[in-house]
Amino acid sequence: MIKISPVMTNNIHFKRQLLNTNFVSIAAASSFVEKGNKALNENRFSDALNDYKQALANNPDDINIYKKLGKAYQNLKDYPSAEEHYKTYLAQKPEDDEIWIDLGEVQRQSGRYNNA
Repeated sequence: MIKISPVMTNNIHFKRQLLNTNFVSIAAASSFVEKGNKALNENRFSDALNDYKQALANNPDDINIYKKLGKAYQNLKDYPSAEEHYKTYLAQKPEDDEIWIDLGEVQRQSGRYNNA
């Protein structure tokens, strides 16, 4: 992580560099999401999980990546991790009915019928 001093915040060159760094990170995240989507569609769930983790590392503010991680974990039958990522996503996007259904399915699959 870059430590920012007050002098740096007044430096236009530094501001441009910081913006470029953020843009590159977001572009990298998008590329990893695309690779993860392809892997998920091809039932390569471990590959999808790794790609989505890389995407999140590059763009931790993209809440949609948590949904994708949840789906990858669910397909790998790692239900506690799937539930954790679905809940993180739903905390920001509670209107997403599809993910509420997926969360209920994860709870059912893990034998927690009363929660599902």
